[in-house]
Amino acid sequence: MHMVVSMNKFWTASILILLLGSHSASASDVCGRLTRASKKAQLIPPQGKIKPKTVENDPVDCGAMVITGEESVWVELSDQSSFKIAPFSFFEIAQKGHYKFQLYRGSVLVSAPMGIHGFDLFTPNSISVFQGGIMTVSYDPKEKESVLSSFSRKVEFKNKFHQDASQVVSAGELSRLWIGESRLVPSEPEIMDPRTVKPAFKAYALPGDEVNELVAIVERAVESRSKSFVADIESWEDIEEENERIIERNLASVSNKENKVESSIDQKEAARALSLLKNHLFGEESDWKIHDESRKPSSTNAHDAFKDSEYDRKKAVEKKQVQKTVEAIKNLE
Repeated sequence: MHMVVSMNKFWTASILILLLGSHSASASDVCGRLTRASKKAQLIPPQGKIKPKTVENDPVDCGAMVITGEESVWVELSDQSSFKIAPFSFFEIAQKGHYKFQLYRGSVLVSAPMGIHGFDLFTPNSISVFQGGIMTVSYDPKEKESVLSSFSRKVEFKNKFHQDASQVVSAGELSRLWIGESRLVPSEPEIMDPRTVKPAFKAYALPGDEVNELVAIVERAVESRSKSFVADIESWEDIEEENERIIERNLASVSNKENKVESSIDQKEAARALSLLKNHLFGEESDWKIHDESRKPSSTNAHDAFKDSEYDRKKAVEKKQVQKTVEAIKNLE
């Protein structure tokens, strides 16, 4: 009997040690906290009970999922990276020691210091390779379309199933990815419209100064792209003007030397060269009729009349072209 009691105490102590150990392990897996919460948002830890309502400063475990309702929720991690999750979104925090975040639907605004350890943000069809700065990623499950917008530095935007198919999106640009039969590569990055930035960030409940700064980033990108475009146009115009000046100088040089050039031409040699050129281009004049007859289609049936008339029309066009060429050669004489 004494031995049974001792064994029970031993197992009870062992279970308590395991429970305490698991509790300390789960506590060590906390990655961050909620800096903005919502009563209609759910926080789903990798282990334990689901929180149907969230409260500001709630701890967020590594690997937890956040499902938002009509309000946005903000998560700040211990490495100072921030995830502002838009309403009606489904987002998963990376596991401890991993750098892979998941957006299953909706939108998320990501910001982090430039020196942060880079990480990947996945949607069902894309990967955004983030190295710090500010970006937004969205996924529409109905349209099966991912959109990446960058606001500070370049972000690589990849096809999840074909990672060689990618685009580099710079500050002030966005790119879209919809995987269909004819599209594997994300769309060519395009400059965002500054007028659409402020309405787009309304759902995140950002402070006004943050929204204004994001708008200013896009405006600077538009201004920079416009200046670059104008510079390209001006360089094209400079090239055209230089070409015109070169042509004018050459024409003037030919005009001034015209008499000397004509006096140095051997008229007999020029006539012989012209005759050889005509024969080379058009053949002997006596062969033209034979050549025409050999390629003219027969018209033994009534329905071939259209073919013959079409042939005659083409031959007439060719004849005019030949005459123009001959006249041009004569003018050279």
